[in-house]
Amino acid sequence: NLYIQSVEDTAQSYWILNQRDKAVEKYLERINTDPASAFWPRYLVARDRFDRSNQPKEALDILSQAVDLRLESINPSALQDVYKVYVLLARLHAYFEEFDKVEGYAKLALEKAGGRKELDVQIAHSLLALVYADMGEMLLAEAEIKKADEAAGALGANNCILANTNQITKRYSKAIAVAKETIAGKEKFTYVDLICIRVLAESFLAQKNYGEAEKYMRQYLDVAAKFPEKNIFIMSDWDRFVKELSSMPDD
Repeated sequence: NLYIQSVEDTAQSYWILNQRDKAVEKYLERINTDPASAFWPRYLVARDRFDRSNQPKEALDILSQAVDLRLESINPSALQDVYKVYVLLARLHAYFEEFDKVEGYAKLALEKAGGRKELDVQIAHSLLALVYADMGEMLLAEAEIKKADEAAGALGANNCILANTNQITKRYSKAIAVAKETIAGKEKFTYVDLICIRVLAESFLAQKNYGEAEKYMRQYLDVAAKFPEKNIFIMSDWDRFVKELSSMPDD
């Protein structure tokens, strides 16, 4: 037990120091030493695979095993944060377009969050909005975006998600209008702003407006390149836009 705790403490120290490769190495050692009690080490390794090292399948494989562990194995002081694990599972299943699982885990996350107003809660509501948009249920999608804004404490904080839902439902004019208004005049962009830029690129591409599509694809690549970490969604969009640009019609 002392050895296991020492390995986990070492891993956590490396994580705090932002030495992620060393942290993940130790967390994996912790998982292999006692898999049955490695709930949070699984989450943190999966976070690294999601946020930084672009390994979505490994992230999902390692995190999916966490939900089978008994909650009694978790430090009682950390039980309040269990919802974060379900949010990450929902995001990973969204990457693989397994929307029934996205909905299930997002709802479970919100249930476990107990009314908290944090970024992960916003993400859970946003994921539900995208699921409902995919089902053609825009009223439900907009209700979830409103809840995400409430969690953020700012009306319109999730307008890029609103633009995304309109793009999903092929309301391209509305998607473009919302996305343009949201990022207008900005010089410094956030990860969420990238969603708006992607929506603009994809909406114009769907309308065969190749000039505007190319402009926003290039803007996406330029903005994303400045981020020190690129999660699995950014890397997927990056690869797709590079491919699209290489085959873009000359006119």
